Amino acid sequence: MKLLTVTGKMFSLLKDNNQALGKLVYPLGCTWSTIYNNVKEFKKRGLVTSRRKGNKTVVTLTKKGEEVYKAVNLIRSIEGGE
Repeated sequence: MKLLTVTGKMFSLLKDNNQALGKLVYPLGCTWSTIYNNVKEFKKRGLVTSRRKGNKTVVTLTKKGEEVYKAVNLIRSIEGGE
């Protein structure tokens, strides 16, 4: 369930605001490389987009990503998660 927890938290942070990759490290408690690799995989699957803004990479949920966010929250609620 750790994957669902991290994915849910990441998507929750992205749901309302675009986030720079570096801003996700502390709240998720993961390394930068873990977050980068997850975002890279999410981009391949069409769940997020990213763009450069100066020297930062800003990540945004897509509509498909928002649907996955809702599904992850549903699963977490059924499992009695956070």
